[in-house]
Amino acid sequence: MATEPIVTIEQVKAMGFRGIDGLSDQVFDTCILAATEMIQRVNAPRIYIAPAAAAAEDYNGAWCHGDSASHEWLSLSNYPIISITAVTEDGAAVTFGSDYTAYNTLDAWVDMARGKIRKAAGWAFGFANIVVTHRSGYTDESLVPWDLKQAAGALSILFYRVVQSLGHDSIQRGDGNVSLVNDLPQIYQDAIFRHGPVGRTICR
Repeated sequence: MATEPIVTIEQVKAMGFRGIDGLSDQVFDTCILAATEMIQRVNAPRIYIAPAAAAAEDYNGAWCHGDSASHEWLSLSNYPIISITAVTEDGAAVTFGSDYTAYNTLDAWVDMARGKIRKAAGWAFGFANIVVTHRSGYTDESLVPWDLKQAAGALSILFYRVVQSLGHDSIQRGDGNVSLVNDLPQIYQDAIFRHGPVGRTICR
């Protein structure tokens, strides 16, 4: 699946970064995509711009969040949840509303409830025994949180300066070392990790 940028050239230019006068839009477009890909690698399995169609994913019931006895919570690989087409547990269908509920926002009593589904009776223990068919992520670049956009903008500037220092007119995407994120000011690093997987522990 092709990576969709989470920030635009116009937005990055408006952020007031220094040293980007006269930048090539064509090269910078690639830098923005490279920055988006790097952030998604750091925060895998999150994909910020939602895929066009729902996909089925296996989850391990034994590793769900929640009380060790009940295992009520299941963290999906991505958020926000757009739609859940089907949920099965040990091959049997689980019904929305009567069997489980879905959460997309921060909850007062559960740490980072976004992107989770809760089954009050508890999920059955097992490995790859729960299958959730869902579509999750932001439906449009404009919905991506601004602090994450700023982090992507700052990272794309780092990519662009690397290109300039090497005297190249393009960048090879996909090969960047994620340690480049460590060169960002802490405020941008914090933003990247803030929008990572739920609790940074995925029940998979």
